[in-house]
Amino acid sequence: MTVENRRRLSAAQLFGLTLVLALVSGGVLGALGAGEDASPVPDVVTGALMLGLAVGVLWACLAYWRRLDEAAREAHKFAWYWGGSAGLGVAGLAIGYLAGLGETADLGWLGLDGSASSYLIVGALLVVAAQVVGYVLVWAGWWLWKGR
Repeated sequence: MTVENRRRLSAAQLFGLTLVLALVSGGVLGALGAGEDASPVPDVVTGALMLGLAVGVLWACLAYWRRLDEAAREAHKFAWYWGGSAGLGVAGLAIGYLAGLGETADLGWLGLDGSASSYLIVGALLVVAAQVVGYVLVWAGWWLWKGR
């Protein structure tokens, strides 16, 4: 094993590093009261931390992608296309259903306070969650089908 190979982080180590960075960043921002009206943390600092975290996650994803073999890359691409698309369709149906309920529905359990921004945030999270669930299901199905 060369020195170069020993210095490279494994995919699991990259995932763990990203998870730790996200938890530490969220913990620091939460402890400092970021996002609250009377927060001592300026929005610029919160934005800079979030941007730094996003860059770190992108770097970890790219490093992970470079380490994958062709079969694993194809599994990810297939799962994201088909699972993400199916999840997007399910989320669209769910959002359409919730919109059809109108103002008579009690949607407080979704975290909606009646403002337009809360509806936007919950809708975006619903779409992302549905796409990730679809991705995971198709990705697992891919590997089961391929016999691994």
